[in-house]
Amino acid sequence: MKKTIVIAAVLLSMAFFGAGAEERSNRISIGSGLMNADGDFGFQGTITSPWFKDSAAFRLGTFMLFRGEDSWMPYYGFKAGFLGGSFMVNDDIRLYGEGGVVLLFPSSHFDSDPFIFGGYGHFGFEFFSDGRNSKFSEYIELGSNGIAARAENIPGSPVYMNGFASTVGLRYYF
Repeated sequence: MKKTIVIAAVLLSMAFFGAGAEERSNRISIGSGLMNADGDFGFQGTITSPWFKDSAAFRLGTFMLFRGEDSWMPYYGFKAGFLGGSFMVNDDIRLYGEGGVVLLFPSSHFDSDPFIFGGYGHFGFEFFSDGRNSKFSEYIELGSNGIAARAENIPGSPVYMNGFASTVGLRYYF
């Protein structure tokens, strides 16, 4: 318990006092967003490494989606990806691409697989209100998932989470 309190205090102090005049966009960030994957609605949380030379970073994320066709049954997953991108001339917008792997944990109500591996890729648009020195950014990501997920327990075994995906959200830079 004491370790948790110390870690939380350090993170909070970094958040409020650590960034100074440095480019905050080159620091670790956490994000949350609303996502849609092949018609299933959900939420995601991410943590992104500092951007290396303003052009590359790593991201880990988790998500919870709800199958709209099955009484909103939830399923979960994790993502790990690599990003490449750059700021536009005015430093208010970063354009990036991201690709990586997905580990999906389906609901036993519609799929008997314990887990499923797949991949994803998208293009992202990140908007900073005060140039790259802003602590917050809003983002939009558009792309697709490639995963062999079928709802085996549903008549016709429809595919889910495979295809077009979009996310909108907010990021905070420490």
